Amino acid sequence: MSRILSKTDEFYQGLRFISELVGVTEEAVVSKDRFRDVVIARHFLRYYLREKCNFTYQSIGDLMDCNHASVIHSVKYVNTCVKYDKLYSLYKHSIDSGVLKTTTNVRLGISSILSSAKNNEFKCNAIINLVNEHFTESE
Repeated sequence: MSRILSKTDEFYQGLRFISELVGVTEEAVVSKDRFRDVVIARHFLRYYLREKCNFTYQSIGDLMDCNHASVIHSVKYVNTCVKYDKLYSLYKHSIDSGVLKTTTNVRLGISSILSSAKNNEFKCNAIINLVNEHFTESE
């Protein structure tokens, strides 16, 4: 039997997912820090909650201690930036497809790539190759 998640459970599930995806701690995502990676994680968490969990803008704002207009901005920001940034596009694709939920091996591989000292373009290409390899193996 499938368990129905409460809004709070969905929020924490999304927080864990985005934290692992972007490589930022859960505490940092919900903090008021203005470091670039933290702000990006916050944008993607708001996008995740809106698109995957169907939260209202106001409920996301209440959970994340921000205004609903900030949530609207985050969703628009994600949809705009994916056109120009490979890393953002990869994050959005991972959220939309839920690829990181499928296996721990892919998640660990992506985490190790993201923590490497390579540039973002190299990381994006390496992650895309890892995901493609995983899907061709599982077919």
